[in-house]
This record gives sequence, structure tokens and C-alpha cells, in this order.
Amino acid sequence: MKYSRFILGPELCWLLLYLLSLWISKSNVKPSFAFDKTIENSWFYVPLIALLFVGLFWIPGIEKKWFMIRFWVSGLIMGHLVLEKLASSYSEQGPGIGTSYLLGIGMLVLVLILGSLAIAFLGHS
Repeated sequence: MKYSRFILGPELCWLLLYLLSLWISKSNVKPSFAFDKTIENSWFYVPLIALLFVGLFWIPGIEKKWFMIRFWVSGLIMGHLVLEKLASSYSEQGPGIGTSYLLGIGMLVLVLILGSLAIAFLGHS
């Protein structure tokens, strides 16, 4: 159980979110494209879910020393992978879904900044 504090963290949460995006992308097929609305709005949902990952900092047993760097690196890399996978499975490829991806990455960076500020000001109380 010594290493469980390294296993539990933002990387595991992002991995689960990525697996969910793989499932959604494989399920979004003709003729209904049932997940198109979800994919179209992923620019909002993915950063919102990432904001919840900030709460991992306050869970006992989570490694605090490297949390901020893990939060940023996993957020940027896995956020890109999740948004890219969802955008590539959208039924009508074009500038609209590309803009959704860019907006999602921008919102994700904003969430990472806000999460870092929350940890910096509220984390050591």
C-alpha cells in the first residue's frame, strides 16, 4: 500500500475519462450518431470534469509533493487526447468541431490555472 498514493491521482482519473471517450467514439456510428451532441459539447464537459480532479489534492493518502506537476502534465496531455478522440469521432468533420476542440483546450488551460490557484491558496490550511 506504500505506492498507492502515487497510483491514485489525476493520471488515473484522466485514464478513465479517456477510456470513456474511446467508448463514446466507438459508439457514435451511423445512422443515428447518438453521441454527436455530447461530442459537440465536450469543450465544456471535459474541462468541467477536470475541475473536479482538483479535489483529489484534499484526499488523504494522495501524494501532495508532486501533485501540481502531475495535475498539469496529465491535464495537458490527456486533455488533448480526450478532446482529440471525441472530435475525430464527430459525424460531420469541419471547422465547427475543430473550433470546439480549440475552445476545449483553452477552457482546460483556464481550469488548470484556477485549480492551481485553489491549491496554492487553500491547499495548506
